Amino acid sequence: MNLRTHLQTLGAAAAIALGAGLTMGSAAHATTFTDQTAFNAAVGAAGITLNTDNFSAYAQQNIAVGQTLGSFKYTFDPNLQHDAGTLPTIGTDGGVNVLVGGPNSQGFVGGNSVTLSVTGGKKLLAFGAVFTYAPNFADLLAGLYNLSINDGTAANTNAASPAGLTGAGGSFFLGFIGDPGQDFSAVTLSSLLQAPDASFVPAYEINELDFGSPQVAAAAVPEPASGGLVAAALGALGLIRRRARAMAR
Repeated sequence: MNLRTHLQTLGAAAAIALGAGLTMGSAAHATTFTDQTAFNAAVGAAGITLNTDNFSAYAQQNIAVGQTLGSFKYTFDPNLQHDAGTLPTIGTDGGVNVLVGGPNSQGFVGGNSVTLSVTGGKKLLAFGAVFTYAPNFADLLAGLYNLSINDGTAANTNAASPAGLTGAGGSFFLGFIGDPGQDFSAVTLSSLLQAPDASFVPAYEINELDFGSPQVAAAAVPEPASGGLVAAALGALGLIRRRARAMAR
């Protein structure tokens, strides 16, 4: 399947229609985003350095359970007899590498799920993904595709696809940014097995991952004493010495 041949570019007006911007999470939840521009702006404002993985560095391959690609270890249910059975694959769409549900470079389907765990003992404070979905007979209901935090104080934060995605097929963004202290190490990309109205969930692929770690605070360096403080200290020491000599006479 070549999803890219069915894409429609989502411009600024479409982004607004999709609820561009952000939705404030409640206490103990990260802030969720459905607009990549707003996400990037918030990442910059938070002083987080963003990394991007567009899968271009990897050979086309089926991914094994527990395999590491780039900064992430991939885990999933590999039993394709299960509703959640998944076979993540580095495939191609329009000559560009993408994360799909294989085999034969087919997209993920309803019920598929894959967890990405950051490696090297690192933590994340921001994560986002660009999804592309296949055409559907009607505009999509909300919440068919999801991105969720698995651990940390913001665990169970969920960014869900908005209502009104066009049935012609297209792309959208899901992401979240935690407040200081809400760092996490694992996220899950998933889709519903079927829509709330029991309709079909279009196949999808992941085009890009964006992620950033908490900033490490620099160690405080004591400032050198000012000339005035040094002079005052020397003056006080001189006064003490003079008094000591006077008492000794």
